[in-house]
Amino acid sequence: MKQKAIIIGAALIVVTGIILFFSLKISPSSEIINQSQNITELPNETSLVLEQNKFFRFLLNNDDSSIVLNSTSEDSVRVTIQSSEVGIFTIIYVNKSVSFDLDDNGVKDINITLNSIANGKADLHIKRIICNENWECDNWGACSAGNQTRICTDKNHCSTEKNKPSEIQRCQTCSEISGILCSTTQTCNETTISTLDGNCCPGSCVLNSAIVCGDIDCLINAAKNCEIANLTRAGKFVNSTDSELSVTFYYKIRGWKDEKCPLYKEIISMVAPEQPEVIGKNGNCKFSSLYDLEDYLIGEKTNYQLTPEEITDYECAGTLYEN
Repeated sequence: MKQKAIIIGAALIVVTGIILFFSLKISPSSEIINQSQNITELPNETSLVLEQNKFFRFLLNNDDSSIVLNSTSEDSVRVTIQSSEVGIFTIIYVNKSVSFDLDDNGVKDINITLNSIANGKADLHIKRIICNENWECDNWGACSAGNQTRICTDKNHCSTEKNKPSEIQRCQTCSEISGILCSTTQTCNETTISTLDGNCCPGSCVLNSAIVCGDIDCLINAAKNCEIANLTRAGKFVNSTDSELSVTFYYKIRGWKDEKCPLYKEIISMVAPEQPEVIGKNGNCKFSSLYDLEDYLIGEKTNYQLTPEEITDYECAGTLYEN
């Protein structure tokens, strides 16, 4: 019976010790008194005299934090800095400063200077390290469901968002921002902006440079994406009188129009042995789909082609060739 009572008593002591341990961790004991009656946001600078086994409690960015004076010596103090993220034990010497990162984000938040020690009390100066936000944003993304988004990052990692730029905005039409929608044969001379009705040019639209082809294969490749391109080439034909005609053609792809890729073909000159040279403007316009145009040009490959030395600069006139 006596042995049983001893065991029960020992168990009660252990349980009581555990309860006391956790209660001390959750709330300060009666020997540790808050230096400040009201827990408020830490000002930019403050000074205080802290006694041994006392603590100063404050809010830093709404996080409950504290400085506990553990012990003092002639020239230094041992303190514990605590927040919801970290618990730091360190030594601070007289006339020296130590900086701390209380939210554990890699950036120092406060600086503590030990001014002097007298009668076991530490004269401390606490200064917030003000972090200046430095936001850098990506370009606005494409319009989606009427909105554009982007990501903005604080390069200084201040953990504050006082000056954070907006990361979402309503898409506008091109006309609302006084821009221009360039055609497929034009390029914007500035960076385009995604709008509800397409990529909007805040500057002016300039005509794409034409690809001057030296052979029919070049023109066929341009036709695959309906790029602006032209080619001067010649062919030899036998007419109904068995006379061989030498004909020079000018081809032009002007880019997409009415959802089709048109090819313009004009006879520049036509020469037969029994007649003088005929200078053309005998043009015709072939509107066809991209596949048909490419297929048509492959068929044209069977004709004789001019050498680069024989190609002369030639620009067709008239509305047929205007962009």
